[in-house]
Amino acid sequence: MTITPVRSTASTARPSAGAATAASAGAALPSSSPSSPSSSASLTPSRTALRWRRWGWLLAAVWLVFLLNPLLPALRNPDRSSGAVSVVAILAFAVLYLWSLAFRHRSRDPYGWALEQEPQAAWTTFAALVVLSAISFVGAGIDGAATFVFLAVYALFALPRLAGVVITVGLVVGCLVAPFVDPRLGDLDGIALSTALAGTTIFGVTATARGGRALAMAQRDLARLAVVEERGRVARDLHDLLGHSLTVVTLKAQLAARLVEADPARAVAEMEEVERLSRDALADVRAALAGYREASLGTELAGARQALAAAGITAHLPASVDAELPAEVREVFAWAVREGITNVVRHSAAQHCWVELTPNELVISDDGRGPVAGSAGSGLTGLSERARLAGASVTTGRSSAGGFRLSVTVDDSTDGSVAPRDQDDDGGVRA
Repeated sequence: MTITPVRSTASTARPSAGAATAASAGAALPSSSPSSPSSSASLTPSRTALRWRRWGWLLAAVWLVFLLNPLLPALRNPDRSSGAVSVVAILAFAVLYLWSLAFRHRSRDPYGWALEQEPQAAWTTFAALVVLSAISFVGAGIDGAATFVFLAVYALFALPRLAGVVITVGLVVGCLVAPFVDPRLGDLDGIALSTALAGTTIFGVTATARGGRALAMAQRDLARLAVVEERGRVARDLHDLLGHSLTVVTLKAQLAARLVEADPARAVAEMEEVERLSRDALADVRAALAGYREASLGTELAGARQALAAAGITAHLPASVDAELPAEVREVFAWAVREGITNVVRHSAAQHCWVELTPNELVISDDGRGPVAGSAGSGLTGLSERARLAGASVTTGRSSAGGFRLSVTVDDSTDGSVAPRDQDDDGGVRA
């Protein structure tokens, strides 16, 4: 838009700083990074943001040339003293404006320039700008109103959103109403229009930038949550895979050691089985780290039979696996078999182990020591997390045979948030 040429205070026409003036003055603000409590978690700055912080102040400085509108009348004022006061005030206004928006509170947050400044510092700076703006009227007359555009820009950038809007509206309304109160002030429509357009532009710019920052922070948080979830998945997989495999390997190795002299051929066979189990465990670990490890219910039941036999525990397992089970349920049941059988072999000292399978429930029980008081170990905690994701719940308690009972139940009414828990007063849990 066209900028009205500078004129003397005796003229009735009023200068218009222009929307481009104020908006462009605000456009330099990526070079600043106002501090704010919400910016404590800074984002990684882009090269563009870094360039704005280094050179953006030059753009802000260029648009301060429009402060010549009040500066020249102040210099030409016949009253040297009042003119000098206004000149000093206008120059101080320019320096404070540039410093507060282009240099102050620099941070590495690429969106910092669009954030509210620290309230006390922002209001103090704004009050100082208002005082300097008022002093400029002493020698520049009504031409000092050209500073209103810069006041609106600063308010919308540095102050709380509502306060900035109220101040901008107040400046616009003041420019429109003032000539009716005192006709000698002349026409201030140009200043009112410039302030309104600049305020609208800066409001949109800051709203967009703050929205972009909120989106960037949300994306960063989602990425962090994804990392945490992946770490949890890997931890669960490694615990379940290695816990079961190493338990069976240990039992096989102990059995082979006892058979070395009594039955060397069988001892060799057991050690060959240890080698196979070790290779399988290594392959499972690699698959888990690659992210595509899936447990097979049939495979886990076969492995359970082998592990229980190696531990000298009589296994009572289902003859077949229900093919109608949903994939998610089959997988969580498979992990439950692996975890439950590992606990039976490690902790129960049982003679018998039962695995019962229905379309909605898997139950593993034994006649061993039974539950022990204490909190759930990482194995049952991980199993509970898997069950929750599949819409199932995990419960633990004492079995009818006096041993330990682990149940995984699929129920449409459950929210899947049930953690491993006791079912009787003397119950407990095993890791």
